[in-house]
Amino acid sequence: MKYECVRCNTEIESKDAREVEGLTYCSECAGSPEKFLKKKRAEVQKEKREILLERDAIEQEMRSITEEDTRHIVVSTTDTLETGQIIDYIDVISVQDIVFQDIHINPVRVEGHHELAEKLFRNRIELSLSKLRKRAYLVGADAVIGVHIDSSMEQKPESEFTVAVAIKLNITGTAVRLTTHL
Repeated sequence: MKYECVRCNTEIESKDAREVEGLTYCSECAGSPEKFLKKKRAEVQKEKREILLERDAIEQEMRSITEEDTRHIVVSTTDTLETGQIIDYIDVISVQDIVFQDIHINPVRVEGHHELAEKLFRNRIELSLSKLRKRAYLVGADAVIGVHIDSSMEQKPESEFTVAVAIKLNITGTAVRLTTHL
């Protein structure tokens, strides 16, 4: 039976074939895959570190952006806007938020845990939309269109006066530039 070396494409006899991590090499190339894989793993680790550093830098920059900076950015669930013509589709942007929080109910107050959980849910949506505007600001957008909010909220009673709430949000949209700025 004949094989082909995955590195040099040389046809080789089965007695000369060397298998390394499921790939077949000739005897000449068989020594180098380990070195190649080790180098490739080091490159991947370096890329991961660079991505984490970039994410940290973006998060740091987002903390410096104020609500005033993003006030002009329109967020819409529609794909078009009447406030200006879209001249550039920049990128799809998104924000994820997961919150686990205990809600303590005051038995004297009228407000129950459902109302408190709903208020927390609405606050998290507003916070996430604010983060979406900041991401749009970072990429130079005037608006975010086609916004989709994927959300879930679960409530679990922990005691007579405490309810555990889990909120998951994923908000995505397309950052765009408009002909007229608002």
